[in-house]
Amino acid sequence: MPQTVFDIETSGGVLIVVPRGDAVGFRDAEVHAGVQSVLEQIRSADRPLVVVDLGNAGYFGSVIIGALVTFANAAKGAGGEFAVCNASADMGRVLKVMNLAEHWTMCDSRRDAILAVH
Repeated sequence: MPQTVFDIETSGGVLIVVPRGDAVGFRDAEVHAGVQSVLEQIRSADRPLVVVDLGNAGYFGSVIIGALVTFANAAKGAGGEFAVCNASADMGRVLKVMNLAEHWTMCDSRRDAILAVH
């Protein structure tokens, strides 16, 4: 049975995406299906408000980071907002080195991220 790569929920009109772990723990087809599922939800919103909660793992590799870039581009390209929360110190450094933290709203908590995208 396929695993779910991303848990998805909504709160106050905000799509909350929670990676369940790094992509190495999933088959490629599962990762692709998970990314497509999130993108469908982003694209179905008039003005997507998206929060990605990275609290389930201390580090995410290039596949998940690439998915986050895709989510951010889709949300912002549709006139929406995108924020990341609960990144570990190591993950925060990675996002800074990749210059992603300069383009994304980075928050310490999910609550702060939800407020930031509103």
